[in-house]
Amino acid sequence: MKKPDTPSDHSVDFRHLLEGGGQPIFESTADIFDQGKLEQAVAKAVNEIAQKVDDAFLAKLPADINSILYRIAADHQADIHQVAAEWLVQQGLFIEIVKHFGLKSVGEFSSNSLDGFMALTMNGSLLTGTTPATGLLRDINYTRIPSRKESWKGAVAGKMAISDLDIGQRATFSGRRSDADRNPTGFTTSPLRQICVIPSGRMKEFECITRLTRDSMTFTVR
Repeated sequence: MKKPDTPSDHSVDFRHLLEGGGQPIFESTADIFDQGKLEQAVAKAVNEIAQKVDDAFLAKLPADINSILYRIAADHQADIHQVAAEWLVQQGLFIEIVKHFGLKSVGEFSSNSLDGFMALTMNGSLLTGTTPATGLLRDINYTRIPSRKESWKGAVAGKMAISDLDIGQRATFSGRRSDADRNPTGFTTSPLRQICVIPSGRMKEFECITRLTRDSMTFTVR
């Protein structure tokens, strides 16, 4: 099991790569519950970092992250500057949510856990799961960064069972899906970079937070 990334030791928090350290995406926990404020904050952060992304900026990123960004850009015929901006802001949002709400970052998450979870993949996709219901099926949402939507429109959502989640390993899902008429049942993600636990008692609160986060990345960044 690999050590989870945390807000204190994360190597690609985009704010630290900007002159002056940059500003947080949102200033207070109240802001993240306001769709308008969050959309504006995400768009501003993406635009800010996109203007800073050049060869020198990319050179500051770990080699494995650079490889991921260039591969995404090539595979989806997307601009590397936009890909980097979206990927890093998605990372930043995750870090800030974990920090502001005091969530626990973990290296693994059991498929039998009665809590919910939020995770980020190496490709910058946001993955969220509720507490399990009958048959250990959870409401799962999987949202790619906008530059990757050309090959897979929108988010994947549905009631699914999960595999055990581990940092550095792919997550596998199976079960009923809302778009099962267009896609095979079940899917596998790229390796996970971060996982945090959403306590079952706070699930309703975080269902709202993760929905707003998904909407902000999906509809305001292009």
